[in-house]
Amino acid sequence: MGSFDISRFRARPLTGDDRQKSRAKNKLVRRFHGEFLKGPIPLSWLSCAAKLPGKALHVALAIWFEYGRRKRPSFRLTTAVLKRFNVARKAGYHALEALTREKLIDIQRQRGKNPTISLILPPTSDEATSKPRDGNSEVGGT
Repeated sequence: MGSFDISRFRARPLTGDDRQKSRAKNKLVRRFHGEFLKGPIPLSWLSCAAKLPGKALHVALAIWFEYGRRKRPSFRLTTAVLKRFNVARKAGYHALEALTREKLIDIQRQRGKNPTISLILPPTSDEATSKPRDGNSEVGGT
């Protein structure tokens, strides 16, 4: 057997360039390419939508998708967005009604136009202890 040299396995001292590379790796930001749902989405809100019949969960996800894109408390939900989530127009109507009945969203309709949707979020733990939920805690509103 040959001689074993443990010094071959020692780490060499870091130079200035090595330290900069190490810091750059630690600060690596992962960017997603393509489209995605912007969160956080309250699990209590999502699980309530999931219990509803038909395409209600599909429409709920489409609403959150559009909310993340528009970054506004109220926005129009188009048929094109619903199609991307495999929701037909009539099924979308029924799902929007179900989400409204459960006080997950608020809808303003105008004849011949897409509905304007406002998300209604569940109260935070601070709000839950201070006041009862009346369905008026819309996103971005008071």
